[in-house]
Amino acid sequence: MKNNNSREWIEQQPKTEYWNPETKGEELEGVVSNIVLNAFGKKSYTILTSDGKEKITPTHSLLLSRMEDIKLKDIIKIVYEGEKERKNGNPLKLYKVYKEPREERVL
Repeated sequence: MKNNNSREWIEQQPKTEYWNPETKGEELEGVVSNIVLNAFGKKSYTILTSDGKEKITPTHSLLLSRMEDIKLKDIIKIVYEGEKERKNGNPLKLYKVYKEPREERVL
């Protein structure tokens, strides 16, 4: 993009994106590169994938409960298992979380 000063501009793209699975079986796999508390006090995890992208996990309650023991630099895989309806009628997003044991890591 050029403006009237003939200066060249390069559009900046975000380095991270939100992972928002919609299809049962979708996976996110990689190294936990950051853990932060959001404005509502919930943990948000950034996962560095093998293709070099950083993805931020949702803050869904069931996922957060599965991620309690996850630490920085852990290698993990999250599998989205779909939804089920809660008693109050709201959907509950279901996840399975796997962690590579530290003693088996090859770095």
